[in-house]
Amino acid sequence: MKQALHKLNQLGFTQVPNEVLDDERLKWADKGLFAYLWRQSDEWQFYESEIIKHAADGRDAFRTAKNHLIKFGYLVIEQTRDKNGRMSLGKWYLNPYPGRKIIKSLEKAQDKGISTVDGFSVDGKTADGLSADGKPTANNTNSNNTNSKKRLLSELASSSDVPPKKTKKKRQYDPDSKPYRCAVKLQDEIIKNKPDFKRPDLQKWADTFRLMNERDGRVWKTIGKVIIYATQDDFWRSNILSADKLRKQFDRLEMQMGEGKQGKRAIVGETLPDWAKDEGEKEPEKIDPEKLKKLHAEADRLLAELEETDPDKGAKST
Repeated sequence: MKQALHKLNQLGFTQVPNEVLDDERLKWADKGLFAYLWRQSDEWQFYESEIIKHAADGRDAFRTAKNHLIKFGYLVIEQTRDKNGRMSLGKWYLNPYPGRKIIKSLEKAQDKGISTVDGFSVDGKTADGLSADGKPTANNTNSNNTNSKKRLLSELASSSDVPPKKTKKKRQYDPDSKPYRCAVKLQDEIIKNKPDFKRPDLQKWADTFRLMNERDGRVWKTIGKVIIYATQDDFWRSNILSADKLRKQFDRLEMQMGEGKQGKRAIVGETLPDWAKDEGEKEPEKIDPEKLKKLHAEADRLLAELEETDPDKGAKST
């Protein structure tokens, strides 16, 4: 039976890829057969008996080498059928990069709505423009063969050469940056209350503080004061154990601390009636005015500490 060779190669000269020669799974006879086929012109039509005559190894050695190339992915054979379903031209696809997927003519033809038998149209024409007996059709052009090979090459490249999606690099915060210093301050204050506190990822906490400033519009001075209040208040110090929790409760903390957008204001003495409270809910205790003054003073010291080591000192703070 006549065979047709298709090389997945766009080089203008014969060159055996190193991947083939370096593959220790292949025997020397396997590599020799690959090299012999690789040097032939694309669309070369042949009989296996012709190849066997060009080496002294004989038929069995040839078939063994051919099966090895198939086993390890260097050779894919597509057996075609004519319109009556009889075996016709066999297509050999020589692939120097085993393991990469090849889309055969069957899938391409079906995409175009062409009725096929094993990937070939029912009128006996192949996807490459060859008739079922392996001879070019009357209207066959080089472009048909070129387009078919380009499709195969395109699929070959796309299956494993597509670079992986770039993963977004995590932002790294300098220890002297305000977000990182706030993260350290929150950690230190929590440890004062809970010495066995598990050390957090300070870079992650720093990113949360950055979001508080950039996305939520919190000024650093207020952030510093809320850190102090949340870690010293009898109720909140056991509830605020992360930067995320601080961010989530920021508005409530700020209001209870007595500092809103309009500045300091007195804490409202109203409380919910008992029937309106959830069962088991503990109402936060209101902070003593004297203690509040101390908290503000410590927050001011924190702000001063941040500003003293601020690399952006001198620029307008936001």
